[in-house]
Amino acid sequence: MPKKKMGQRRPRRLVTNTVQPGEDHKPGAPMQVRSENRTADEAQSQAGSLEVAEPEAVSEPEPIPPDEGAKSFGEGQRCWAIVEISEDRLRATLTAMALNGLVLTAQELARDLGHVFGLQGHFDGKVLRQLIEQAKVDAVRGTYPIAHGTPAKPGQDGRVELDCVKGHGEAVAQSLVTDYAGALAGASLEEVIAAKVSGITVAPGQVVAHIVAPTEGTPGKDMLGKPLTSPGAAVLIQAGSHTRLDEDQIVAEVFGYVRRSGETFEVVPPVWIPKEGMEAYLIHFPELLRQESYEPEWILGALSAAGVTHGVDKEAIDALCADWPAATEADAILVAAGSDPEDGEDTHVDFAFDPSKRAGAVRADGSIDFRERNAVVGVSQGDLIGKLVSAAAAIPGSDILGKELPAKDGEDKNIAAGENVTTKSEDGTTVFYSDIDGAVSISAEVIEVQPIFTVSGDVDYETGNIDVPMNVEIGGSVRSGFKIKSGGSVIIGGVLEPGCEVIAADDVIVANGLFGETTRVTAGGNVETKMIQNATVTLQGDLRVGSFIYNAIVRAGGTVTVEEGGGVRAGSIIGGEVIAGKHVRAKWIGSAEEARTLVGIGASPQQHRELLKAEGCLVSSNREISRLVEALGLRSATPEAMTARARRIGSDAERGRIEAQIADLEAVLREKSEAQSTLQRIEEEVEAAVAGGKVRATTIFSNVHLEFGGQVSRVDQTVTDAEFYMSKEGMRWRPK
Repeated sequence: MPKKKMGQRRPRRLVTNTVQPGEDHKPGAPMQVRSENRTADEAQSQAGSLEVAEPEAVSEPEPIPPDEGAKSFGEGQRCWAIVEISEDRLRATLTAMALNGLVLTAQELARDLGHVFGLQGHFDGKVLRQLIEQAKVDAVRGTYPIAHGTPAKPGQDGRVELDCVKGHGEAVAQSLVTDYAGALAGASLEEVIAAKVSGITVAPGQVVAHIVAPTEGTPGKDMLGKPLTSPGAAVLIQAGSHTRLDEDQIVAEVFGYVRRSGETFEVVPPVWIPKEGMEAYLIHFPELLRQESYEPEWILGALSAAGVTHGVDKEAIDALCADWPAATEADAILVAAGSDPEDGEDTHVDFAFDPSKRAGAVRADGSIDFRERNAVVGVSQGDLIGKLVSAAAAIPGSDILGKELPAKDGEDKNIAAGENVTTKSEDGTTVFYSDIDGAVSISAEVIEVQPIFTVSGDVDYETGNIDVPMNVEIGGSVRSGFKIKSGGSVIIGGVLEPGCEVIAADDVIVANGLFGETTRVTAGGNVETKMIQNATVTLQGDLRVGSFIYNAIVRAGGTVTVEEGGGVRAGSIIGGEVIAGKHVRAKWIGSAEEARTLVGIGASPQQHRELLKAEGCLVSSNREISRLVEALGLRSATPEAMTARARRIGSDAERGRIEAQIADLEAVLREKSEAQSTLQRIEEEVEAAVAGGKVRATTIFSNVHLEFGGQVSRVDQTVTDAEFYMSKEGMRWRPK
């Protein structure tokens, strides 16, 4: 360009502003200014030259290329930026931007960024202005929050209102977590009543709880213009047993105790049913809140919910509702009972008298008043004995849950008229009459009348020994050395003197006692007497002694009972041995002076006889088996060995002998097997008896020996009010 001549004016200074290479520039810091031709200016100024040099051409800086992921905007799309939206869409953050020389205001930048990135929030003008200033020099990189949305204002959470507590506070509400079902699962009624629980009852149709819905809160808007909401949290309630969900309400379906487990509500019917299922009780636990009244229909519904369908006692329920237990009481009220099954009666005789046996009365002195017994029923010739009643059908029972309890029909039996009895048919019914004066004898299938052998006085040299197949009644005593044997019962009004023996197929009654080391009594039934001293008594049934047992040997199949019938020894067992098949009961067992008394539970006389017989059979069988095995040349008495031996028979003469010996061996093996089975059966019977047997006394002295099934233990110190028994751990005792 040609130079223009100017007047005498001083020429302008030519200045170029640059950022020198190697110099750092912080966004917003003032730029450094440097003069490139200061010396020339000074020279021209000093020379007074009016010529001004043309400025040199300044090239624009190269545009900054966009970072990966950037979006362009502005005039000619010269600018670019990277903006990130937060996960909750409420914040926009600029992480990189270059304006490449374009001059923008904060408002223009907000507009362009909003358009490009779809932002609709509130921009921070101060941050934008700072970014614009920094971007004049170079690209901006970092983390710059530039805008935010409007958060929603949270709503209130939903909640569960407990209608059943009627605003009575947290203490009452806490009772809803009580485990009523667990309390009602007690094994006994006492255990259930003793449970330390209380609660709230509800009626059918009563609202237990309801939901208060959450509120929506105030809506907001995110950076993309989408609405934001923050409603309150919803709550859930669930209907458990005997409740229903009616929209947002839990409603009770039966009467009972309310229980809450988490968000589940249930109603527990207040009904306890024992394991047998034959009864149902309404259980009243203390109530923290009471109903205004209690309706019978509620109780019926609770029973139905508990599965009770039979035996409901509506009268008891009406009375219960009319007089409901006090709020603080724990109580149980029987409201249903099942019906027991009734077996049909077997064919039997409806006797014209009481046929059942009774024990004789114990007098004050311990003697037996056998007139109170009913063991021997006397009839006269022509008396009606009884009428035959046919077998009856069974009547099934039912438990309270409706389960039928089966019953057994009566068994048809052929009851015949025996000796001295005549049958007649009267109005289609068989009747029995006595042909003689005597005593009625009743068995399972035969009715007889036996004459009674009666001795008004004593049994002595005038009468001699007595051996008759009938009942015997002695008005006096049996003198020393005499013997009575009866096919029925024996009743003695006096005593058995030393050296006597009485054997009876049935009962033996001795009013005033039996004495003597050589005195023996054997009975197939029961024995009753005032006292037993030094004698031996063996009986299959029960022994009842009015006063004491002293130094005697007693083995009873049933129970031994010693009454307190008078005298210094009343109620005592002292010395000797007393073994019962079931129980032993006395006031005193042993004494401080007596060296040894053995009392216990063991085999009955019949079992004892069978045991001895079976054991003897085993001994003889084993001996015979050994002999035959040796004679046959066998190694063992097995079926295989005997079969092989039979095959080796040589001559016909040998055949007969060998086959006979094999037959004998097989017979002996069968006898041994039967004896072993008998032993096993009796051992099991005795084991069961021992397990259930007890020895009980007010005082058991030290040095008493107790035997249970052959196991003997000594009592080391005197024990009072005790009961000894056999457990799995051995012999034990406990207070009565």
